[in-house]
Amino acid sequence: MNDISQITPSELKTNHDYLILDVRESHEWDLVNLPGSVHLPLGQLPLRYSELPRNRKILCLCHHGMRSQRAAEFLKQKGFNQVLNLEGGIDLCSLKLDSTLPRY
Repeated sequence: MNDISQITPSELKTNHDYLILDVRESHEWDLVNLPGSVHLPLGQLPLRYSELPRNRKILCLCHHGMRSQRAAEFLKQKGFNQVLNLEGGIDLCSLKLDSTLPRY
């Protein structure tokens, strides 16, 4: 399988050490996003990953956690050592963390 660690929305709420990388498409980002997160769609990641800091923990997120898993695996292959994936994505955040976040 892979060696990407997963964290839950509850763990995210108690740990603010992450640069949150949202890899959803722009139309999804416009619907809902987490404050302070960085928007970089998955399709642009191969061209723009060098813009990301290597000295921070990066938490990848998407809608349900699948695209962000791919993003985290890609970053790991590119030498980013502190990469995690948000289990269940922004949708699970809406269900478990903040019910004011719109669901789509």
